[in-house]
Amino acid sequence: MRQIIYQSVATTRDASEEAPEILRGARPFNGLNGVTGLLCASDGKFLQVLEGPDESVDIAMARILKDPRHHRIEILVNEEIEERAFGDWTMAYRDQGHPADLLEDRLRAMIRHAPPAIADRFRQFLTGDRRPPDTTG
Repeated sequence: MRQIIYQSVATTRDASEEAPEILRGARPFNGLNGVTGLLCASDGKFLQVLEGPDESVDIAMARILKDPRHHRIEILVNEEIEERAFGDWTMAYRDQGHPADLLEDRLRAMIRHAPPAIADRFRQFLTGDRRPPDTTG
């Protein structure tokens, strides 16, 4: 099973405006192909986790790479995993403006073991912190 975490820049000013349409396309595909994950949108950027069978995640990522709503896509993590972090959701969604909830608890648990720079990127979405991520560790 594979997990990919990437970030991208939305082609419109507000990534959260694009998210509902992205989710409408992603959730059916993901449900049929065993892909789970999380999409975060904030300040014109997306941060997404995809997880599932290698081939399905590769197909999902190929779709994203061709999607005109994303550009400057940067893969942060691409690794084999034993267990899903977001196994309950065909694609959970988190807008930085949403209140604290179960999804935030899962994100915090997931980033506890992530490399510091990746954990910082997710913390920015959770807290609305605008400082650049720490890339020293």
